[in-house]
Amino acid sequence: MDRRFTSREVAALTGITLRQLQWWDERRIVVPEREGRRRLYSLDHLAELAVIVELRDKGFSLQRVRK
Repeated sequence: MDRRFTSREVAALTGITLRQLQWWDERRIVVPEREGRRRLYSLDHLAELAVIVELRDKGFSLQRVRK
């Protein structure tokens, strides 16, 4: 089974706040798996989040990143 990470683990690894993760999920930017109410992120999700964070740090808007 592939390793899955909780929102708290993802926040600690990426520096993204829990609220940002929730907001991005609500807007379907990065959609994690669900186990009940818990969001679970795969390694692919982590890679996607890392790219988004890097692009945002370089000045790309979230709308541009989404495209």
